[in-house]
Amino acid sequence: CYVDEFSSIHNFTTFLKGITNNAKVYSKKILPLSILVIQSIQDFTENYVLIDFDEFKNKINGIANKANKSYEETRCIEKLYNAILESFKTKQDNKDANRAIKKDKESKLAAAAACLIRDVLKTSIENFVTALTKIESFFAILKCELSYLAHNPDESEIKKHYDKCNKGIKTIIGECKYFIGMILDCQANLEVIPDKVNENYVEQWVLKKTSQDRQTISLLES
Repeated sequence: CYVDEFSSIHNFTTFLKGITNNAKVYSKKILPLSILVIQSIQDFTENYVLIDFDEFKNKINGIANKANKSYEETRCIEKLYNAILESFKTKQDNKDANRAIKKDKESKLAAAAACLIRDVLKTSIENFVTALTKIESFFAILKCELSYLAHNPDESEIKKHYDKCNKGIKTIIGECKYFIGMILDCQANLEVIPDKVNENYVEQWVLKKTSQDRQTISLLES
C-alpha cells in the first residue's frame, strides 16, 4: 500500500531527523563547551598539585573565587547534559522508531542502525552525567570551605584543607582524564551522524533550555 509505505518513510525520516538534530546540538554546543570546562577544572587542580602551601595560603582569595567559578560551570554543563539526554529519550522518538521498523527488512535495518547511534550517544551522555555529578559534588563542598577560609584566614585551618585536598584532588584529576577519554570515543561516534542539520533547531534548542538560566547563557556566550 502506497499510503503505508509513505507513512513508514515519513516516520523513519522524522525519527532520523530527531536523532541528527539532537546529536548536532550535542556536537556543536555542549561537547565543545564541556571540553573547555574540564580543561578549566584541570587548570584549577594545579593550585593543589603544583604550588606549595605558602603560595596557596597567599592566593586563598583568588583560589576561592576560581573554585566557585568551577562549581557554577560544572553545574551549568550538567544541566545541559541532562537536558540533551531527555531530548534523546522523548516518547515521540520511540514511537517513530517503532513505526519505522514494522515494515520491510531494509527499513528495519536502517531503523536499527539509527537506534544504535541514538543508544550509543545516550549511554555516553549518561556516563558524562555520572562523572559531572562527582565533580560538581566535590566543588560544592570545596567552594564552601575555601570561601570560609578566605574570610577566616586561620593558617592552621588552611593547612588542614590544603593537605586534605592535596590528596583528594587526585580523584578529580582522574575523573577529568576519564571525561576527556569519553569525549574522544563520543567524537568518533558523532562522525557517523549526517552533516545535514537544521541550524535553527540547534539555536532554538539552546534558547529553550537556557532561557531562564542566565549563568548557562553567559557560559555559552563566553
